[in-house]
Amino acid sequence: MTLIQLAVPDRLRGRVMGIWMIAYSGSVPLGALWTGRVAQSWGVAFVMGLSAVLCVAVALVVWASGALAPLRPAPTPPEGEPDSSSQPHASDVMGRRLEAVEQPPR
Repeated sequence: MTLIQLAVPDRLRGRVMGIWMIAYSGSVPLGALWTGRVAQSWGVAFVMGLSAVLCVAVALVVWASGALAPLRPAPTPPEGEPDSSSQPHASDVMGRRLEAVEQPPR
């Protein structure tokens, strides 16, 4: 979660964390509700198997769509030209934050 927050621009951080919370915290109660209701009628073993099949199917669709493929890195500028990227890399930001913590104020 820390790496995600550091990699996302400040103006989008709240939106990205909102989507994170919906995906990882908001979907759990809905899945539990569905699983419990259907398990009463059809049995726990069947519902757990069906849930596993659905998870694998969704994973295959996401994989086939290329949604999780790594992004191509930005082209590097020719030597002598300054880098035009406006956002620092997450490791640079973290390094600066650590330096600020380690050095006492003057």
